[in-house]
Order: sequence, then C-alpha cells, then structure tokens
Amino acid sequence: MGTATVKGFEQYGENLKKLGRDMTGEILRESMMAGAEVFRAEIERNAPVGTGPKRPKGVRLAQNIVIYDSHDKTELFQATLDEDIRFLIGPSKKAFYGFFAEYGRKGQPARPFIRPAFDSKAEEALQTVEAKLAEGFERKAGH
Repeated sequence: MGTATVKGFEQYGENLKKLGRDMTGEILRESMMAGAEVFRAEIERNAPVGTGPKRPKGVRLAQNIVIYDSHDKTELFQATLDEDIRFLIGPSKKAFYGFFAEYGRKGQPARPFIRPAFDSKAEEALQTVEAKLAEGFERKAGH
C-alpha cells in the first residue's frame, strides 16, 4: 500500500518546537486530531457504496474509516506535523477491502476515494489545525 502525506504542517511544527514540548504536546495532538478528522469525515463521505447485493459491505466501509495513532504499524494515508505527531487515516481492519476500491485489483478498476479526500480537504484541514492551535495556546495563556 502507498501513502500520501499532506504537506503544509511543517511551518507550524518548526515554530512550535521553539516553545518546548511540555507546553505544546497536548495542544499539538488535539490540533492535529481535529485536522485529521476533517480528512476522515471526507473519506467517509466519499467511500464507495455498491448498488447490488454487496451494498451492505460498502456501507460498512464508510462506517469504518478511522484515525490511527502514529504508533500503529498500518500503512495508511497520513497527516504529519513532525516525526512525533502523525495520524494515519483510512479503513479499519474490518474494512480492509477499502484499499481494493482505492487502488483497484485484477478485474476491478480503481475507484479512488481516499486520495481525493486529501486533495480536496488539505486547505480546510490546515485551517482547522491553525484555529485549534490558536485556541489551545490562548487557553494555556489564560491559565
């Protein structure tokens, strides 16, 4: 399986590293999770659903798009802020067949739904991360 990394988070990572991990760790994780959720929701919305007897399987695919912590070894699409904070987004093990739809296989053409979600929602995800970062730092400053 291949991966696609969304670029653009690096600028935040470099600036935030200067503030120190203790202060930023929690804020970074919740900000990245919010950005990853933008992608997860779009992948779920785009998941192919068959029209024949296999339709329930397609519905199950949409219901099993998950965000994994970077410590999981599954190779999925990912949103990365730095080497320590990375979320992997894609079908759960229950819906492994989602990769067959994404990439195709012998006798089944590809019906991409994961990569297009990353392409179409990258800017929104970056804005979400930026807003959550600002909110988190404002919250920290208020304490």
